[in-house]
Amino acid sequence: MLSGPGAYKVDVVPLYIGNGRYQCDYVAQVAGTYSYAVTMGGTDIYQPMNSVLADTSNQNLKQRVFLLTDGQVSNPQQVIDLARQYNETARVFSFGLGSGCDKHLVTQVAQAGRGSHTIVEDGCSELNGLVINALSNAMEPSLKDSQITWNGKVENKKELFRNMLLYSTHLMTEQEFQSVSFAFFTSAADSKESMNLTFENRDFKQLEGDKADALFKMAIHNEIQKQESTEKKKELSVKHQVLCKTSMIGVLK
Repeated sequence: MLSGPGAYKVDVVPLYIGNGRYQCDYVAQVAGTYSYAVTMGGTDIYQPMNSVLADTSNQNLKQRVFLLTDGQVSNPQQVIDLARQYNETARVFSFGLGSGCDKHLVTQVAQAGRGSHTIVEDGCSELNGLVINALSNAMEPSLKDSQITWNGKVENKKELFRNMLLYSTHLMTEQEFQSVSFAFFTSAADSKESMNLTFENRDFKQLEGDKADALFKMAIHNEIQKQESTEKKKELSVKHQVLCKTSMIGVLK
């Protein structure tokens, strides 16, 4: 990176692999190659990330850390906890490259680090736009600890950025809906201002027909994505007739 906003600082730190580290000539060789494949198994993200986050040499700068990974690490929870430990002084924006990346790490480290995450699928042709979007988020003010509560159950807290669409779905019975409660809370990251909105049954509008069917399928799909168990995903998919990545289409002749 050759240039950036004046209020930001760019540090390049070594990546550790096993007991060794990348050598400068190897980095130069890779950087000068347009197309290449590198085996990244066993990459230690924790060490270089800790080196950056713990650096307090210039406390006047707004520290933003961009984490790129294309594989797995042996200590994902430690990396996530590290991002959470420093999220008041540094924010982490993560990129998962390709189908082999640890998507749980990519999403959770960004959430813990009050940043945004980006999954770059194999063969993606929109990488430039994804990078620009992440850079824009890093330079903008944000809303922290934003949370949605359905019937007293709090969903995961997340960071909200400018022009970011926020939506939430929740499955419940008709009886549960009669006493439904919905709440949204958020606070400004750089001030003490906050917002707390609450809604009850009478505040919701009932939909019918195609719109209701489409919304229901979206809610089921979101519920499927929340499940960690593949069997539970299949169960919901078959029960509600909504396709997901783990389901199959069968034709009875």
